This record gives sequence, C-alpha cells and structure tokens, in this order.
Amino acid sequence: MIALGFYTSEGEIVNIVRYLITLLDGSLDFYDPYEEKQLAEQIREQGSTGKYQPLIKTKKQHEVRYKKTMENEAMMAIKNKIIDICVTIMNIQDNKRLSIFLIQFCNFDKRITPAQNKYLQLMMKINQAGSPKKFERQLSMMSDTIKETCAELNQWVITSFAEKNLDLVKIAEQDFVAILLDLNLYENPELVANAFKILVRYFTQKEQILLLSSEVQVL
Repeated sequence: MIALGFYTSEGEIVNIVRYLITLLDGSLDFYDPYEEKQLAEQIREQGSTGKYQPLIKTKKQHEVRYKKTMENEAMMAIKNKIIDICVTIMNIQDNKRLSIFLIQFCNFDKRITPAQNKYLQLMMKINQAGSPKKFERQLSMMSDTIKETCAELNQWVITSFAEKNLDLVKIAEQDFVAILLDLNLYENPELVANAFKILVRYFTQKEQILLLSSEVQVL
C-alpha cells in the first residue's frame, strides 16, 4: 500500500511503520491459548489502544518461536513482508538524503572557476590517456586542493545523513537493531538472510549515499 501511494505523507508512513516494527518483534508473539488469554486480559484492562508489555514466558515458550513449524510458517512470512516494507522505507530515506547531497554538490559546482574547470578536464584526459606517472605527478601538485575537497565531501555526507525523519531506529518504539538480531536466530533461511541484509544496510548508510551519488548522471 505504501508503494501504491495509499500513504502520501511522512507522518502517515511513520505511524504505519511503527506498528509494523512492533509486529516484527518476535518477543511479543504468542503461540498457545494461555499466552493469547494473557494478551486478552491486557486488552480488557487497558483498552484496544493501550501499550502492552511482553508476556512473561518460560524458556520453552521462547524457544518455540524460533522453530520452523506449520504453526510458525505464516508468522515468519509476515515478518519477511514487513522487512520488505522496511527496505522500501530505507530506499525513500536514501533518496531524500541523495537529494540533499546533490543540492550541496550543485552549490559546490557553481563555485568552480573556469580555470579550475579547465584544469579538471585536463586531468580527466590525462587519466583516460593512460599516463599514470603524469597523472600522479599532477595529483601531488594539487594535494592541498584534494584534501579540502575531501573534507567538504565528508561534510556533505554528514549533512545528508542528518536527515532522519524516516530512520527506522528513530521510528521504532522497540530496539530495532535488537529485533533484527533476534530474527537471525529463527530457523528460516529466508528470514535470517533478509534480517541480516537490512541490519548490514542500516550500519552502512553513509556508504550508501556515496554509492548512489556515484550512479547519478549529471546532465
């Protein structure tokens, strides 16, 4: 529904994703009538909009949710779909950050003088001509400029990364990273692979900005 545009504002997306991450938390799942009864009592006491505490479970009750059984199959399929939605949210977040990054690049590009631009074009031709020694010599002559540019590039990434309106850790009421780590204990290869991929992606978000920027075609 998010992909089809049923949710059009960030606020709406944040609200629905917050509940989805709660569903992703396996510690809140129940697998027997006694646990269902406990939850029903909480709902009766706090109302349908209350915040519920994780049910107190025995070790055996905790372990059953990790097993791949017919009873758990639907639950694991739902968690896989929620992870797919989380990936979509991360893509939207990356696009927002890329836009911020490109705006700063555009402002930087406007500050380049004609002489600097001519020199950069010359450097590109030298590199394309396959003259590594000449290219390295030219680089050493402008080492200070390269350092300044790298420092500015790093600042662009930091500024872009500061956009966290759709950051899943910020959205979640639970510990999102802990939820993903817990999903890696499930006896479901697809769920484990998806949880691990999004976990790695979350901790490489700055690298993702640079990767996306390198794929942009400036016309």
